[in-house]
Amino acid sequence: MSVGDTTVSNSHTVDLVQEPIVQGGALVPFFCTGSVGGGATLYMFPGSNNLTCSVGTAAMPIPVSFSGTVKNLYVSYSATPTNGSGDKFTVLRCPSLGSCSPTSVLCTVPVASKTCSDPTDTVSVSQGDGIVIEDSTGMSSMGANPRVSIEIQ
Repeated sequence: MSVGDTTVSNSHTVDLVQEPIVQGGALVPFFCTGSVGGGATLYMFPGSNNLTCSVGTAAMPIPVSFSGTVKNLYVSYSATPTNGSGDKFTVLRCPSLGSCSPTSVLCTVPVASKTCSDPTDTVSVSQGDGIVIEDSTGMSSMGANPRVSIEIQ
């Protein structure tokens, strides 16, 4: 049997084209429930849990278990921000689980919309670093039930 021979037999057609190497990664969800107050800064917890959207102090960063790249920020609300201002979501990087600083991975949910995304910006993280999602709300946002995901690869 030759490559590409599709005749019926007891052997299989062999594909000699090398497949691209795909390395592991992780999709990390963040979630909170309730309305997000205006003029607040919120630090979101990882996972789908029932924590209210009123955390005004930096949460413990989620530790990264492998070196890689944080990318593909996606944000969705169940209710749109109102009153003339949207919410800005920023990925914070916390080297060695220490002080956190903003990265270029961010997006703003505009008024009268429920979503935003940043599919282009990336930030490198090392094993042992931490990440946090910061939600800086507008003057009177009142968006509800934000759901955020990022990819680490």
